Amino acid sequence: MDPSRALALQNNDSLFLRFVECTKAFWAFGFTTFGGPSANIVYLRRMFVNNKKWLDDNTFADFFAISSTLPGPAFSQLTFTVALVRGGLLCGLWAFVLGTFPGSIAMIALGYGVREIPSELPSIVLNLFTGLNSAAVGLIALAAYQLSKKAITDHVSRAMLFISAAATTCYSSEWLFPVMMVGAGIVTYLHDELKPRREAYLAKKERQRQPHTPEPEDRPQSAAAEEIALSPMNQTSSAPNAGITPPPPVVLNEVGPRQRRPSTTSKVTAEGASATPSIASVQHSAEEEEEQRGKVRTFGLGLKGGIAALVAFVVAFAVLLGIRAAVPFNRAYDMFCNFMIVGTIIFGGGPVVIPLLRGYTVDAGYVDASAFLFGFAILQALPGPFFNFAAFLGILTLPYNPPLGAFLGLVALFAPGLILQLAVLPIYGSLRTKRATRSVLRGITAGAVGLIYAATWRLFNQGVVRNSINGSRSSLSLSSDGWWGVLAAFAFVACDDAVKLPPPVAILAGAVGGILKWAVTEA
Repeated sequence: MDPSRALALQNNDSLFLRFVECTKAFWAFGFTTFGGPSANIVYLRRMFVNNKKWLDDNTFADFFAISSTLPGPAFSQLTFTVALVRGGLLCGLWAFVLGTFPGSIAMIALGYGVREIPSELPSIVLNLFTGLNSAAVGLIALAAYQLSKKAITDHVSRAMLFISAAATTCYSSEWLFPVMMVGAGIVTYLHDELKPRREAYLAKKERQRQPHTPEPEDRPQSAAAEEIALSPMNQTSSAPNAGITPPPPVVLNEVGPRQRRPSTTSKVTAEGASATPSIASVQHSAEEEEEQRGKVRTFGLGLKGGIAALVAFVVAFAVLLGIRAAVPFNRAYDMFCNFMIVGTIIFGGGPVVIPLLRGYTVDAGYVDASAFLFGFAILQALPGPFFNFAAFLGILTLPYNPPLGAFLGLVALFAPGLILQLAVLPIYGSLRTKRATRSVLRGITAGAVGLIYAATWRLFNQGVVRNSINGSRSSLSLSSDGWWGVLAAFAFVACDDAVKLPPPVAILAGAVGGILKWAVTEA
Protein backbone atom coordinates (compact mmCIF):
# COMPACT_ATOMS: atom_id res chain seq x y z
CA MET A 1 0.00 0.00 0.00
CA ASP A 2 1.22 3.48 -0.84
CA PRO A 3 2.31 5.01 2.48
CA SER A 4 1.03 8.37 1.43
CA ARG A 5 -2.48 6.95 1.65
CA ALA A 6 -2.07 5.80 5.24
CA LEU A 7 -4.00 7.47 8.01
CA ALA A 8 -0.90 9.33 9.10
CA LEU A 9 2.82 8.89 8.53
CA GLN A 10 3.77 8.76 12.18
CA ASN A 11 7.28 9.49 13.39
CA ASN A 12 8.75 6.77 15.61
CA ASP A 13 12.05 8.53 16.26
CA SER A 14 13.22 9.75 19.64
CA LEU A 15 11.33 12.52 21.40
CA PHE A 16 14.09 15.00 20.61
CA LEU A 17 13.98 14.30 16.87
CA ARG A 18 10.20 14.51 16.90
CA PHE A 19 10.42 17.89 18.63
CA VAL A 20 12.87 19.08 15.99
CA GLU A 21 10.57 17.96 13.18
CA CYS A 22 7.57 19.54 14.87
CA THR A 23 9.42 22.82 15.36
CA LYS A 24 10.48 22.94 11.70
CA ALA A 25 6.89 22.30 10.56
CA PHE A 26 5.01 24.64 12.90
CA TRP A 27 7.37 27.44 13.95
CA ALA A 28 6.09 29.89 11.35
CA PHE A 29 2.40 29.35 12.10
CA GLY A 30 2.40 31.79 14.99
CA PHE A 31 3.72 34.57 12.73
CA THR A 32 1.82 33.91 9.49
CA THR A 33 -1.70 32.71 10.38
CA PHE A 34 -3.55 35.95 9.72
CA GLY A 35 -7.24 36.13 8.94
CA GLY A 36 -8.62 33.59 11.39
CA PRO A 37 -8.88 29.79 11.12
CA SER A 38 -10.85 29.56 7.89
CA ALA A 39 -8.28 31.59 5.97
CA ASN A 40 -5.47 29.22 6.99
CA ILE A 41 -7.13 25.88 6.30
CA VAL A 42 -5.72 26.14 2.75
CA TYR A 43 -2.20 26.55 4.14
CA LEU A 44 -2.55 23.62 6.54
CA ARG A 45 -3.99 21.25 3.96
CA ARG A 46 -1.37 22.10 1.35
CA MET A 47 1.49 21.57 3.79
CA PHE A 48 0.45 18.34 5.49
CA VAL A 49 -1.68 16.62 2.84
CA ASN A 50 -0.10 17.68 -0.45
CA ASN A 51 3.53 18.40 0.44
CA LYS A 52 4.57 16.48 3.56
CA LYS A 53 1.87 13.81 3.06
CA TRP A 54 1.45 13.31 6.80
CA LEU A 55 -2.29 12.81 6.27
CA ASP A 56 -4.62 11.77 3.51
CA ASP A 57 -7.54 13.94 2.42
CA ASN A 58 -10.16 11.86 4.24
CA THR A 59 -8.32 11.98 7.57
CA PHE A 60 -7.71 15.72 7.23
CA ALA A 61 -11.42 16.20 6.59
CA ASP A 62 -12.20 14.10 9.69
CA PHE A 63 -9.88 16.14 11.88
CA PHE A 64 -11.33 19.36 10.49
CA ALA A 65 -14.86 18.13 11.27
CA ILE A 66 -13.93 17.16 14.84
CA SER A 67 -12.11 20.45 15.49
CA SER A 68 -15.03 22.44 14.12
CA THR A 69 -17.63 20.51 16.11
CA LEU A 70 -15.89 20.86 19.48
CA PRO A 71 -15.67 24.18 21.32
CA GLY A 72 -12.53 26.23 21.01
CA PRO A 73 -10.38 27.68 18.22
CA ALA A 74 -10.78 25.26 15.32
CA PHE A 75 -7.51 26.00 13.54
CA SER A 76 -5.36 25.78 16.69
CA GLN A 77 -7.00 22.51 17.65
CA LEU A 78 -6.51 21.21 14.11
CA THR A 79 -2.76 21.91 14.25
CA PHE A 80 -2.67 20.30 17.70
CA THR A 81 -4.31 17.17 16.29
CA VAL A 82 -2.01 16.92 13.27
CA ALA A 83 1.10 17.21 15.44
CA LEU A 84 -0.29 14.83 18.06
CA VAL A 85 -0.97 12.07 15.55
CA ARG A 86 2.41 12.64 13.92
CA GLY A 87 4.67 12.84 16.97
CA GLY A 88 2.68 12.25 20.14
CA LEU A 89 1.02 14.31 22.85
CA LEU A 90 3.99 16.51 23.73
CA CYS A 91 4.52 17.42 20.08
CA GLY A 92 0.85 18.28 19.80
CA LEU A 93 1.06 20.64 22.76
CA TRP A 94 4.28 22.15 21.42
CA ALA A 95 2.68 22.80 18.01
CA PHE A 96 -0.24 24.47 19.78
CA VAL A 97 2.14 26.75 21.70
CA LEU A 98 4.05 27.64 18.52
CA GLY A 99 0.81 28.60 16.80
CA THR A 100 -0.60 30.76 19.60
CA PHE A 101 2.41 32.12 21.52
CA PRO A 102 3.43 35.07 19.26
CA GLY A 103 -0.13 36.44 19.08
CA SER A 104 -0.56 35.99 22.83
CA ILE A 105 2.64 37.89 23.57
CA ALA A 106 1.49 40.72 21.30
CA MET A 107 -1.85 40.95 23.11
CA ILE A 108 -0.10 40.92 26.50
CA ALA A 109 2.12 43.79 25.38
CA LEU A 110 -0.96 45.63 24.14
CA GLY A 111 -2.67 45.08 27.48
CA TYR A 112 0.27 46.68 29.31
CA GLY A 113 0.47 49.64 26.95
CA VAL A 114 -3.17 50.26 26.04
CA ARG A 115 -3.42 53.26 28.35
CA GLU A 116 -0.51 54.92 26.56
CA ILE A 117 -1.91 54.40 23.04
CA PRO A 118 -4.32 56.95 21.52
CA SER A 119 -7.88 55.73 21.26
CA GLU A 120 -8.07 56.55 17.56
CA LEU A 121 -5.76 54.83 15.08
CA PRO A 122 -4.14 56.77 12.22
CA SER A 123 -5.57 56.37 8.76
CA ILE A 124 -2.62 54.40 7.41
CA VAL A 125 -3.09 51.76 10.13
CA LEU A 126 -6.79 51.46 9.39
CA ASN A 127 -6.06 50.94 5.70
CA LEU A 128 -3.43 48.34 6.53
CA PHE A 129 -5.92 46.43 8.70
CA THR A 130 -8.52 46.59 5.94
CA GLY A 131 -6.00 45.25 3.42
CA LEU A 132 -5.32 42.31 5.73
CA ASN A 133 -9.04 41.64 6.03
CA SER A 134 -9.47 41.79 2.25
CA ALA A 135 -6.80 39.16 1.65
CA ALA A 136 -8.25 37.05 4.46
CA VAL A 137 -11.67 37.10 2.78
CA GLY A 138 -10.12 35.75 -0.41
CA LEU A 139 -8.38 32.95 1.49
CA ILE A 140 -11.53 32.04 3.40
CA ALA A 141 -13.50 31.83 0.15
CA LEU A 142 -10.74 29.65 -1.34
CA ALA A 143 -10.81 27.34 1.69
CA ALA A 144 -14.58 26.97 1.35
CA TYR A 145 -14.25 26.19 -2.37
CA GLN A 146 -11.47 23.62 -1.98
CA LEU A 147 -13.00 21.86 1.00
CA SER A 148 -16.38 21.74 -0.75
CA LYS A 149 -14.90 19.57 -3.48
CA LYS A 150 -13.94 17.01 -0.84
CA ALA A 151 -16.96 17.39 1.44
CA ILE A 152 -19.63 16.98 -1.26
CA THR A 153 -19.88 13.27 -2.00
CA ASP A 154 -23.54 13.00 -2.97
CA HIS A 155 -26.75 15.04 -3.13
CA VAL A 156 -27.33 14.70 0.63
CA SER A 157 -23.96 16.14 1.66
CA ARG A 158 -24.44 18.89 -0.93
CA ALA A 159 -27.79 19.77 0.61
CA MET A 160 -26.35 19.74 4.16
CA LEU A 161 -23.53 22.06 3.14
CA PHE A 162 -25.95 24.50 1.55
CA ILE A 163 -28.39 24.46 4.47
CA SER A 164 -25.57 25.00 6.98
CA ALA A 165 -24.16 27.91 4.97
CA ALA A 166 -27.58 29.49 4.45
CA ALA A 167 -28.68 29.20 8.08
CA THR A 168 -25.45 30.52 9.61
CA THR A 169 -25.22 33.34 7.07
CA CYS A 170 -28.69 34.61 7.92
CA TYR A 171 -28.48 34.07 11.66
CA SER A 172 -25.63 33.93 14.20
CA SER A 173 -25.82 32.34 17.63
CA GLU A 174 -23.56 30.28 19.88
CA TRP A 175 -25.98 27.33 19.74
CA LEU A 176 -26.63 27.38 16.00
CA PHE A 177 -23.17 26.24 14.87
CA PRO A 178 -23.08 22.89 16.75
CA VAL A 179 -26.75 22.26 15.97
CA MET A 180 -26.13 22.61 12.22
CA MET A 181 -23.09 20.31 12.23
CA VAL A 182 -24.58 17.62 14.46
CA GLY A 183 -27.87 17.80 12.58
CA ALA A 184 -26.04 17.31 9.27
CA GLY A 185 -24.29 14.26 10.71
CA ILE A 186 -27.59 12.74 11.83
CA VAL A 187 -29.15 13.31 8.40
CA THR A 188 -26.31 11.62 6.51
CA TYR A 189 -26.33 8.73 8.98
CA LEU A 190 -30.06 8.14 8.51
CA HIS A 191 -29.69 8.44 4.75
CA ASP A 192 -26.89 5.87 4.62
CA GLU A 193 -28.79 3.48 6.91
CA LEU A 194 -32.02 3.68 4.94
CA LYS A 195 -30.46 3.64 1.47
CA PRO A 196 -29.82 -0.17 1.30
CA ARG A 197 -33.38 -0.88 2.41
CA ARG A 198 -34.77 1.48 -0.18
CA GLU A 199 -32.63 -0.06 -2.91
CA ALA A 200 -33.66 -3.58 -1.87
CA TYR A 201 -37.31 -2.56 -1.92
CA LEU A 202 -37.00 -1.03 -5.40
CA ALA A 203 -35.15 -4.10 -6.67
CA LYS A 204 -37.89 -6.34 -5.33
CA LYS A 205 -40.57 -4.25 -7.02
CA GLU A 206 -38.60 -4.40 -10.27
CA ARG A 207 -38.34 -8.19 -10.09
CA GLN A 208 -42.07 -8.45 -9.51
CA ARG A 209 -42.76 -6.42 -12.64
CA GLN A 210 -40.49 -8.59 -14.78
CA PRO A 211 -41.86 -11.81 -16.44
CA HIS A 212 -41.02 -15.05 -14.66
CA THR A 213 -39.48 -16.74 -17.71
CA PRO A 214 -37.87 -14.06 -19.84
CA GLU A 215 -36.65 -14.96 -23.30
CA PRO A 216 -32.85 -14.98 -23.69
CA GLU A 217 -32.95 -12.15 -26.19
CA ASP A 218 -35.13 -10.08 -23.81
CA ARG A 219 -32.81 -10.49 -20.83
CA PRO A 220 -31.62 -7.01 -19.77
CA GLN A 221 -27.95 -6.29 -20.10
CA SER A 222 -27.84 -4.84 -16.58
CA ALA A 223 -28.55 -8.27 -15.12
CA ALA A 224 -24.86 -9.04 -15.42
CA ALA A 225 -24.18 -6.45 -12.76
CA GLU A 226 -26.44 -8.27 -10.29
CA GLU A 227 -25.46 -11.87 -10.96
CA ILE A 228 -22.75 -13.65 -12.90
CA ALA A 229 -24.01 -16.80 -14.52
CA LEU A 230 -21.42 -19.49 -15.14
CA SER A 231 -22.86 -21.42 -18.01
CA PRO A 232 -21.37 -24.87 -18.70
CA MET A 233 -18.66 -24.64 -21.28
CA ASN A 234 -18.17 -26.73 -24.42
CA GLN A 235 -21.62 -28.24 -24.27
CA THR A 236 -21.49 -29.23 -27.95
CA SER A 237 -17.80 -29.78 -28.30
CA SER A 238 -16.96 -33.50 -28.26
CA ALA A 239 -18.79 -36.77 -28.49
CA PRO A 240 -17.79 -38.21 -25.11
CA ASN A 241 -19.74 -35.44 -23.47
CA ALA A 242 -22.84 -35.96 -25.57
CA GLY A 243 -25.83 -37.23 -23.67
CA ILE A 244 -24.55 -35.95 -20.36
CA THR A 245 -26.89 -33.50 -18.76
CA PRO A 246 -25.00 -30.27 -18.15
CA PRO A 247 -24.99 -29.00 -14.58
CA PRO A 248 -27.25 -26.08 -13.78
CA PRO A 249 -25.71 -22.60 -13.93
CA VAL A 250 -23.84 -21.49 -10.87
CA VAL A 251 -24.82 -18.01 -9.74
CA LEU A 252 -22.56 -15.72 -7.73
CA ASN A 253 -24.55 -12.95 -6.11
CA GLU A 254 -22.91 -9.56 -5.68
CA VAL A 255 -21.24 -9.35 -2.31
CA GLY A 256 -22.53 -6.66 0.01
CA PRO A 257 -20.43 -4.79 2.51
CA ARG A 258 -21.33 -7.16 5.38
CA GLN A 259 -20.99 -10.49 3.52
CA ARG A 260 -17.94 -12.69 3.75
CA ARG A 261 -15.55 -12.73 0.85
CA PRO A 262 -16.01 -15.77 -1.44
CA SER A 263 -13.18 -18.27 -1.59
CA THR A 264 -10.59 -18.11 -4.33
CA THR A 265 -12.14 -21.16 -6.00
CA SER A 266 -15.00 -18.95 -7.18
CA LYS A 267 -12.85 -16.94 -9.57
CA VAL A 268 -14.25 -16.73 -13.05
CA THR A 269 -12.45 -16.26 -16.32
CA ALA A 270 -14.01 -15.88 -19.71
CA GLU A 271 -13.02 -18.43 -22.31
CA GLY A 272 -9.93 -17.29 -24.18
CA ALA A 273 -9.63 -14.08 -22.11
CA SER A 274 -7.42 -13.07 -19.23
CA ALA A 275 -8.73 -13.20 -15.66
CA THR A 276 -10.48 -10.12 -14.31
CA PRO A 277 -11.00 -9.31 -10.62
CA SER A 278 -14.44 -10.16 -9.33
CA ILE A 279 -16.67 -7.74 -7.46
CA ALA A 280 -15.89 -9.64 -4.27
CA SER A 281 -12.13 -9.32 -4.69
CA VAL A 282 -12.38 -5.59 -5.36
CA GLN A 283 -14.60 -5.18 -2.29
CA HIS A 284 -12.14 -7.17 -0.20
CA SER A 285 -9.19 -5.07 -1.39
CA ALA A 286 -11.03 -1.89 -0.40
CA GLU A 287 -11.80 -3.35 3.03
CA GLU A 288 -8.17 -4.39 3.53
CA GLU A 289 -6.96 -0.91 2.57
CA GLU A 290 -9.45 0.73 4.95
CA GLU A 291 -8.32 -1.64 7.70
CA GLN A 292 -4.69 -0.67 7.09
CA ARG A 293 -5.62 2.99 7.20
CA GLY A 294 -7.29 2.41 10.55
CA LYS A 295 -4.12 1.15 12.24
CA VAL A 296 -2.84 4.04 14.30
CA ARG A 297 -0.01 4.04 16.78
CA THR A 298 -1.48 6.65 19.07
CA PHE A 299 -4.12 9.30 19.42
CA GLY A 300 -2.50 10.75 22.51
CA LEU A 301 -4.57 8.68 24.94
CA GLY A 302 -6.07 5.23 24.71
CA LEU A 303 -9.80 4.71 24.47
CA LYS A 304 -10.14 4.32 28.24
CA GLY A 305 -7.93 7.36 28.77
CA GLY A 306 -10.08 9.43 26.42
CA ILE A 307 -13.28 8.46 28.20
CA ALA A 308 -11.64 9.14 31.58
CA ALA A 309 -10.49 12.57 30.40
CA LEU A 310 -14.00 13.40 29.22
CA VAL A 311 -15.54 12.38 32.54
CA ALA A 312 -12.85 14.20 34.52
CA PHE A 313 -13.45 17.40 32.58
CA VAL A 314 -17.19 17.32 33.21
CA VAL A 315 -16.65 16.68 36.93
CA ALA A 316 -13.97 19.38 37.25
CA PHE A 317 -16.14 21.91 35.43
CA ALA A 318 -19.07 21.23 37.76
CA VAL A 319 -16.81 21.45 40.83
CA LEU A 320 -15.36 24.81 39.71
CA LEU A 321 -18.80 26.33 39.29
CA GLY A 322 -19.94 24.84 42.60
CA ILE A 323 -17.01 26.36 44.45
CA ARG A 324 -17.74 29.79 42.94
CA ALA A 325 -21.27 29.64 44.26
CA ALA A 326 -20.14 28.55 47.73
CA VAL A 327 -17.18 30.84 48.50
CA PRO A 328 -17.05 34.63 48.85
CA PHE A 329 -16.54 36.66 45.69
CA ASN A 330 -13.02 36.72 44.29
CA ARG A 331 -12.40 38.73 41.14
CA ALA A 332 -9.64 36.51 39.74
CA TYR A 333 -11.57 33.28 40.37
CA ASP A 334 -14.76 34.79 38.99
CA MET A 335 -12.96 35.79 35.79
CA PHE A 336 -11.42 32.31 35.49
CA CYS A 337 -14.82 30.62 35.81
CA ASN A 338 -16.44 33.00 33.34
CA PHE A 339 -13.74 32.39 30.74
CA MET A 340 -14.03 28.63 31.35
CA ILE A 341 -17.74 28.87 30.60
CA VAL A 342 -17.03 30.78 27.40
CA GLY A 343 -14.36 28.26 26.34
CA THR A 344 -16.75 25.36 26.95
CA ILE A 345 -19.86 26.61 25.21
CA ILE A 346 -18.27 28.47 22.28
CA PHE A 347 -18.77 26.86 18.89
CA GLY A 348 -17.82 28.68 15.73
CA GLY A 349 -14.62 30.38 16.89
CA GLY A 350 -13.84 34.09 16.91
CA PRO A 351 -17.06 35.59 15.52
CA VAL A 352 -18.96 34.09 18.45
CA VAL A 353 -16.43 34.35 21.26
CA ILE A 354 -16.02 38.15 21.04
CA PRO A 355 -19.62 39.06 22.03
CA LEU A 356 -19.55 36.66 24.98
CA LEU A 357 -16.22 37.99 26.22
CA ARG A 358 -17.64 41.50 26.00
CA GLY A 359 -20.56 40.44 28.18
CA TYR A 360 -18.28 38.99 30.87
CA THR A 361 -15.83 41.92 30.90
CA VAL A 362 -17.35 45.18 29.63
CA ASP A 363 -20.91 44.58 30.83
CA ALA A 364 -19.57 43.35 34.18
CA GLY A 365 -17.64 46.62 34.60
CA TYR A 366 -14.14 45.09 34.49
CA VAL A 367 -13.02 46.54 31.13
CA ASP A 368 -13.74 49.92 29.53
CA ALA A 369 -15.75 49.72 26.29
CA SER A 370 -13.32 51.86 24.30
CA ALA A 371 -10.35 49.74 25.43
CA PHE A 372 -12.23 46.58 24.44
CA LEU A 373 -12.95 47.93 20.94
CA PHE A 374 -9.41 49.15 20.47
CA GLY A 375 -7.98 45.79 21.51
CA PHE A 376 -10.32 43.99 19.15
CA ALA A 377 -9.26 46.23 16.25
CA ILE A 378 -5.60 45.37 16.90
CA LEU A 379 -6.45 41.68 17.33
CA GLN A 380 -7.73 41.45 13.77
CA ALA A 381 -4.32 42.52 12.45
CA LEU A 382 -2.37 39.97 14.51
CA PRO A 383 -1.65 36.34 13.67
CA GLY A 384 -3.14 33.52 15.68
CA PRO A 385 -6.64 32.78 16.97
CA PHE A 386 -9.09 35.33 18.34
CA PHE A 387 -8.88 33.45 21.64
CA ASN A 388 -5.59 35.29 22.26
CA PHE A 389 -7.84 38.21 23.18
CA ALA A 390 -8.18 36.51 26.58
CA ALA A 391 -4.65 37.64 27.53
CA PHE A 392 -5.49 41.29 26.82
CA LEU A 393 -8.77 41.14 28.72
CA GLY A 394 -7.17 39.28 31.62
CA ILE A 395 -4.64 42.07 32.12
CA LEU A 396 -7.35 44.74 32.11
CA THR A 397 -9.60 42.69 34.42
CA LEU A 398 -6.84 42.19 37.02
CA PRO A 399 -4.83 45.44 36.82
CA TYR A 400 -3.31 44.75 40.26
CA ASN A 401 -1.72 41.50 38.94
CA PRO A 402 -1.47 41.61 35.11
CA PRO A 403 0.65 38.44 34.67
CA LEU A 404 -1.88 36.40 36.64
CA GLY A 405 -4.75 37.89 34.65
CA ALA A 406 -3.12 37.04 31.30
CA PHE A 407 -2.29 33.50 32.45
CA LEU A 408 -5.74 32.75 33.87
CA GLY A 409 -7.46 34.21 30.80
CA LEU A 410 -5.49 32.11 28.32
CA VAL A 411 -5.72 28.87 30.30
CA ALA A 412 -9.44 29.22 31.02
CA LEU A 413 -10.35 29.98 27.41
CA PHE A 414 -8.08 27.47 25.64
CA ALA A 415 -8.12 24.51 28.05
CA PRO A 416 -11.71 23.26 27.54
CA GLY A 417 -11.35 22.82 23.79
CA LEU A 418 -7.96 21.10 24.06
CA ILE A 419 -9.13 18.72 26.78
CA LEU A 420 -12.24 17.79 24.83
CA GLN A 421 -10.18 17.34 21.65
CA LEU A 422 -7.76 15.07 23.51
CA ALA A 423 -10.68 13.07 24.94
CA VAL A 424 -12.58 12.68 21.67
CA LEU A 425 -9.65 11.70 19.42
CA PRO A 426 -9.12 8.20 20.93
CA ILE A 427 -12.85 7.55 20.65
CA TYR A 428 -12.68 8.61 17.02
CA GLY A 429 -9.62 6.37 16.50
CA SER A 430 -11.47 3.29 17.73
CA LEU A 431 -14.62 4.00 15.74
CA ARG A 432 -13.30 5.63 12.57
CA THR A 433 -13.60 2.49 10.40
CA LYS A 434 -17.21 1.87 11.42
CA ARG A 435 -19.79 2.59 8.76
CA ALA A 436 -21.91 4.66 11.13
CA THR A 437 -18.92 6.83 12.11
CA ARG A 438 -18.04 7.48 8.48
CA SER A 439 -21.64 8.46 7.76
CA VAL A 440 -21.85 10.89 10.68
CA LEU A 441 -18.48 12.49 9.92
CA ARG A 442 -19.48 12.91 6.29
CA GLY A 443 -22.39 15.09 7.36
CA ILE A 444 -20.44 16.98 10.03
CA THR A 445 -17.74 17.82 7.49
CA ALA A 446 -20.32 19.18 5.06
CA GLY A 447 -21.90 21.27 7.83
CA ALA A 448 -18.50 22.62 8.95
CA VAL A 449 -17.62 23.67 5.40
CA GLY A 450 -20.93 25.50 5.23
CA LEU A 451 -19.81 27.57 8.22
CA ILE A 452 -16.79 28.75 6.22
CA TYR A 453 -19.08 30.25 3.59
CA ALA A 454 -20.89 32.10 6.38
CA ALA A 455 -17.55 33.36 7.75
CA THR A 456 -16.69 34.67 4.27
CA TRP A 457 -19.92 36.64 4.16
CA ARG A 458 -19.51 38.11 7.65
CA LEU A 459 -15.94 39.24 7.22
CA PHE A 460 -16.75 40.67 3.79
CA ASN A 461 -19.47 42.83 5.33
CA GLN A 462 -17.26 43.96 8.22
CA GLY A 463 -13.89 44.11 6.52
CA VAL A 464 -13.32 47.87 6.38
CA VAL A 465 -11.97 48.90 9.80
CA ARG A 466 -12.71 52.41 11.11
CA ASN A 467 -12.28 54.17 14.43
CA SER A 468 -15.07 53.75 16.96
CA ILE A 469 -17.98 56.16 16.78
CA ASN A 470 -19.87 57.04 19.98
CA GLY A 471 -18.24 54.16 21.85
CA SER A 472 -19.25 51.43 19.41
CA ARG A 473 -17.23 49.55 16.86
CA SER A 474 -17.54 50.93 13.35
CA SER A 475 -16.94 48.93 10.17
CA LEU A 476 -18.03 48.91 6.57
CA SER A 477 -18.45 46.29 3.89
CA LEU A 478 -15.55 45.65 1.54
CA SER A 479 -17.95 46.52 -1.26
CA SER A 480 -17.57 50.18 -0.23
CA ASP A 481 -14.46 50.35 -2.41
CA GLY A 482 -13.63 48.15 -5.37
CA TRP A 483 -9.93 48.03 -4.41
CA TRP A 484 -10.71 45.79 -1.44
CA GLY A 485 -12.51 43.39 -3.75
CA VAL A 486 -9.43 43.34 -6.00
CA LEU A 487 -7.22 42.35 -3.05
CA ALA A 488 -9.64 39.60 -2.05
CA ALA A 489 -9.78 38.27 -5.61
CA PHE A 490 -5.97 38.33 -5.84
CA ALA A 491 -5.62 36.18 -2.71
CA PHE A 492 -8.23 33.72 -4.00
CA VAL A 493 -6.62 33.30 -7.43
CA ALA A 494 -2.97 33.44 -6.39
CA CYS A 495 -3.27 30.82 -3.63
CA ASP A 496 -5.25 28.31 -5.68
CA ASP A 497 -3.61 25.01 -6.62
CA ALA A 498 -2.82 26.36 -10.10
CA VAL A 499 -0.53 29.16 -8.81
CA LYS A 500 0.20 27.98 -5.24
CA LEU A 501 1.30 31.30 -3.79
CA PRO A 502 1.86 30.76 -0.04
CA PRO A 503 -1.06 32.23 1.95
CA PRO A 504 1.25 34.30 4.22
CA VAL A 505 2.56 36.04 1.10
CA ALA A 506 -1.02 36.80 0.02
CA ILE A 507 -1.76 38.26 3.47
CA LEU A 508 1.36 40.43 3.23
CA ALA A 509 0.27 41.55 -0.25
CA GLY A 510 -3.08 42.58 1.25
CA ALA A 511 -1.31 44.72 3.84
CA VAL A 512 0.82 46.35 1.14
CA GLY A 513 -2.31 46.94 -0.93
CA GLY A 514 -3.94 48.69 2.01
CA ILE A 515 -0.96 51.00 2.42
CA LEU A 516 -0.96 51.75 -1.32
CA LYS A 517 -4.64 52.63 -1.04
CA TRP A 518 -3.81 55.13 1.72
CA ALA A 519 -0.87 56.57 -0.23
CA VAL A 520 -2.97 57.17 -3.35
CA THR A 521 -6.11 58.54 -1.72
CA GLU A 522 -5.02 60.22 1.53
CA ALA A 523 -1.28 60.80 1.63
